Amino acid sequence: MSKNKLLVLFLGLLPFLGFSQTITVDDTQTVNQLTDGILVTGDCAEVDNITSPNNSSVHSEGFESFASFDASNAAFPFADGIVLATKNASEIPGGGGFGGGGSNNWPGDPDLEALIQEPGNTNNATVIEFEFTPFVDEISFNYILASNEWNTFICDYADTFAFILSGPGISDVNSYNHDANPNTPDLQLDLGGLNIATIPGTNIPVSPVNIHLDPDPMNGIPDCDPDELGDFYVPQLYDNQFSGNNSTEFNGQTEPLSVNTSVIPGETYTIKLAIADRGDTLFDSAVFIEGSSFELGEVDLGPDITLGSDEAVCEGESITLDAGPGGENTSYIWFKDFEEIPGEDGQFLEVTESGTYSVAVAFSLDCLQTDSKIIEFFPQPDLPDEESFILCADETITLVGTPNNLSELENLQYQWFKDGTAISGETEPTLDVDEEGVYEINVDAEACTNISTEFSVELVDYSIDLGSDVSTCTDVGATNSFEIVPEISGIPDSELDQVDYSWSNEETTESIVVESSGTYALTTTYQGCTQTDEVNVSFIQSIDVDLGPDFKSCFTEPEVITSGLPNEDSDISFTWFKDGSELSNESTSSLQIEEEGVYDVEVSNQECISTASVTVTGYEVDNCTITQGLSPNGDGYNDCLDLTFLSDRTGVDNVQIFNRYGRKVFETNNYVNEFCGQDDDGDKLTTGTYFYVIKLSSEDDEFGNVAKGYIYISEEQ
Repeated sequence: MSKNKLLVLFLGLLPFLGFSQTITVDDTQTVNQLTDGILVTGDCAEVDNITSPNNSSVHSEGFESFASFDASNAAFPFADGIVLATKNASEIPGGGGFGGGGSNNWPGDPDLEALIQEPGNTNNATVIEFEFTPFVDEISFNYILASNEWNTFICDYADTFAFILSGPGISDVNSYNHDANPNTPDLQLDLGGLNIATIPGTNIPVSPVNIHLDPDPMNGIPDCDPDELGDFYVPQLYDNQFSGNNSTEFNGQTEPLSVNTSVIPGETYTIKLAIADRGDTLFDSAVFIEGSSFELGEVDLGPDITLGSDEAVCEGESITLDAGPGGENTSYIWFKDFEEIPGEDGQFLEVTESGTYSVAVAFSLDCLQTDSKIIEFFPQPDLPDEESFILCADETITLVGTPNNLSELENLQYQWFKDGTAISGETEPTLDVDEEGVYEINVDAEACTNISTEFSVELVDYSIDLGSDVSTCTDVGATNSFEIVPEISGIPDSELDQVDYSWSNEETTESIVVESSGTYALTTTYQGCTQTDEVNVSFIQSIDVDLGPDFKSCFTEPEVITSGLPNEDSDISFTWFKDGSELSNESTSSLQIEEEGVYDVEVSNQECISTASVTVTGYEVDNCTITQGLSPNGDGYNDCLDLTFLSDRTGVDNVQIFNRYGRKVFETNNYVNEFCGQDDDGDKLTTGTYFYVIKLSSEDDEFGNVAKGYIYISEEQ
């Protein structure tokens, strides 16, 4: 190595040489004090038959090869503990990280020789053995192997150590991969128990040849040949940070390693802690075991679980407390808020409520331990109960998912779902809905997640129809009456009896019969939803129309027939007909006629129709004049003096007929058409000219009160 490299190495070590502190050791304590006072803890730890059959003092070396250590002021992974060494324990703090060894030489250990397959080739062994009774189902402790075989001699010298555990459930014969080489067969060794000082997860014993750094010849780390020890190794377990840092005199050390082994609570086990040099005494090794890490059973429920801890859970969930396994005679009593919990007498307690939980564990008649633990649960959101709602058509309802215990909760998060699908953007405690479906709100509050409730929303969509406005005609003298029957759609027939009816006239039946005009409204209620409709009912009285009796007319002037109704009423209209045919442009209350016929009128009063009819006939030919000649020959034509038109028009009181000599030959009262050329005696008059005097009942526009004139009677056949 060049001088420059030596200088760099020296400068790199200055911080450690100047400031690093070493551990301190105390080699004045007995093996009992080391074991039952420092290594093994637990208020009920039962440790017996503590011995050290092999160490430096037993063989009168004049020093102790085991001791306690304190590393509170040193850069060392453990604060304190015990150490077993292949040298004088008091020299462990000395040296500068490059310590060698000495000429000490006392016997080795046959179990360790069997483990490295070199009988008689170990020396300077330090052994501590003791019996213990665990009250847990797994024992564990932490340790570090330190050695001066690192790094130069990792291919040759397997200074070795072992923790051999024996007792119930543990076989004396076990398999070991002593050289870490997967190509060589495992050893089947009877060590009187199981060596638990192995690389975690393997059966490879911990030693400098099985744990070291990768080869680096320039820095003193050799590259082991394939047929040498050290060719297979685990570099990750070598503590590169603290090795050679002057906290001890050893050149290197492992990372802190742990032993974890299953045992049967209440049974008695023996453990042998042993370390020895291999082959020589020049370079020493030691195993450091962390103080108080050999736990045999102490009730420890763990730290409190308050709302600020990661372990806090939500109400409704549970936390299981474990008081630890005990032996066959172990008994448990559990308490909540210092009150005994009836029936809870096992190792475990399932906790579902906040409180202070305690346990009293009697491992034996002489050992009673207690521990307490505060547990707080996050309050679970107390959501509204599941509820069904009726949603009426064209309405909106608001679903409320606000927890009832809102004041107890923090960091709330909401999410609404419809029919199992999240509704985008709906993250408030309320939701307005206008559609049918199953709505769910999911609430997260701290550790309480996925707390939800269902709201079922059923849409009620129905309609009622009272029909169009009604106008009904009533005959003269008849009673008004109309039934209003609603038509309902959207409700099953089987549920129509669930509909409530409320009419504006205070009736509550399904239909009503009304007898007066007006607007009638109906309000229906079905499953809390209402629908309304109204209809206007108009009763229209038919008009009594009369055109008078049938009559005859001379048609010398137009005749007028009339309904007798006013023309000014806008609700009334008139339609006239002659002989069944409508007369166009005739729409007043009267009609002027100039010829005979059958005349009809339709009077519409707001579409209610009334009719009347009159027959008008004309008089026979010339009947509207007084004839000047008669031919009473029985041919049916001009046989008699026909004064019907005058009788109809004014009435005829008296008719007198005179011959040309002035003698009256015929007279009658209330005449119509009785004179047919005869005298008062009924005899026919002779042909000739005669004179008449006709007295009228009332004055006639044409004749006045008396009509006079002549008439020629022809009796010729």
